Amino acid sequence: MSISNDNLSLFLSITVLSVIAFIILFKIYIHITEKYFLDEFTWLLQKTIFRSYFIFKFTILSVFLLYVIIAIYSVIFTPYWYYGIFISLSLSYFFYKTIKSRKEGKLSLRDDFFFQKYSTKVSFYNNQTEEYRRKSFESIIDKIKRTELNGITDTAYKNYLFENFILRIDRLLTFEYYDNKLYNSISDHYTATLFYRKYLKNVLEIISRIDKQTDNLTHLNNDYQTISEILLNIKMIRFDDNQGLHYDISLVDLEIEKILNNENDDFSIEKSLLILSSSIENLKLVFAENNLISSLSEKSDNILQALSDIKVSLEKNLKNNKHLLKFAGDSKKIYPLFERYLDLKYKNDERLKEFKIQFIKFVKFFTDEKVYEDPSINSFDAKDVKYLMGFFSYLNAKKIAEYKNFDLVHLILKITKQEIEIKNTSIEHALRNPAFKLSEWEEKSINSVYNRLFKS
Repeated sequence: MSISNDNLSLFLSITVLSVIAFIILFKIYIHITEKYFLDEFTWLLQKTIFRSYFIFKFTILSVFLLYVIIAIYSVIFTPYWYYGIFISLSLSYFFYKTIKSRKEGKLSLRDDFFFQKYSTKVSFYNNQTEEYRRKSFESIIDKIKRTELNGITDTAYKNYLFENFILRIDRLLTFEYYDNKLYNSISDHYTATLFYRKYLKNVLEIISRIDKQTDNLTHLNNDYQTISEILLNIKMIRFDDNQGLHYDISLVDLEIEKILNNENDDFSIEKSLLILSSSIENLKLVFAENNLISSLSEKSDNILQALSDIKVSLEKNLKNNKHLLKFAGDSKKIYPLFERYLDLKYKNDERLKEFKIQFIKFVKFFTDEKVYEDPSINSFDAKDVKYLMGFFSYLNAKKIAEYKNFDLVHLILKITKQEIEIKNTSIEHALRNPAFKLSEWEEKSINSVYNRLFKS
């Protein structure tokens, strides 16, 4: 028993001392490499491990396989089986975390290969060809476009910013700007640190700051578009060797203050119609009183006709779309119900992400009077429409959605570009057909969201 305890004590002592020695040697190695041989070491990696994706993947798998062999050998062929067990547990944990990250979309060796390859110190970057520097820039843009803003808890808000900010990042960041800032930089950071990690961290800080200033966008009537426009405003961004790419907080604060000061203005369609009607009547009086009707007859008629056409168009849009469907609540309460429905119906469908983004606009169109651009839902077929009708039956029963059956059918077919099905009576019947209503399990799942939002 004492021999076993001595062996265990010796093992623990050796393990602790080995870890300490490894950390010290690794720190010394990093210091020497970064101070004297960093560019040379980076060049070596670029020519070997990062030469191609297959070499990169082969290297990782080889190292993993080597540790597996060491673990098996230690357990079976040596008295030091506990080393093998320790290595096996470490590899198992590493394998579990890798699989989990891949399933969550947080890890993709192939997609992240170029990002890792071109993430280099600024000094190394500045000694490369323009072709290399452009690839470095493209790897940053690609990485940003594949990044979700996980710090945002509101799913509708997060999806909107992903679609209208993240995927449009190349409108804000250009190669010329990127290259110029790095050319004049003496930073010790890596390019990816300056233009990706620090920038994304700053984006979340800015969004959090705006949320606090606007009471979680309540003072902006949940106008997500305003936030995306601020984030894509090139006048707001700055760069320095420490903070990297970031937003000028003072400019963002001024912009938010300006928007809040103007927020009391009512830019609804109803008010626009009143203004147009008044303008048309006033212009008629001006033309008549100043004898412009005869001298500028054709031009005045054209002006009045153009304004009248705009007025008719607005009236038609307001009448034919906005009033066909009413929701009992704002988008923050309504959209999560649609999101749960989409998750249930299209869980393994490649269209799911696209549908979620489109339904954000759909819900906001009917819950925010400032939004009057007609929404559209692509890739929906007649069967999808019927199931959606069944979901609206649920919303109507919960008194969340108010509509007339024919109006809803006409609206959904128009939005989904399925007008050809307007004479298909089975579409309207789907509102009452049990085959297209939510299953017991689906209704229970959506009820959990409903109870949380409307009964808490």
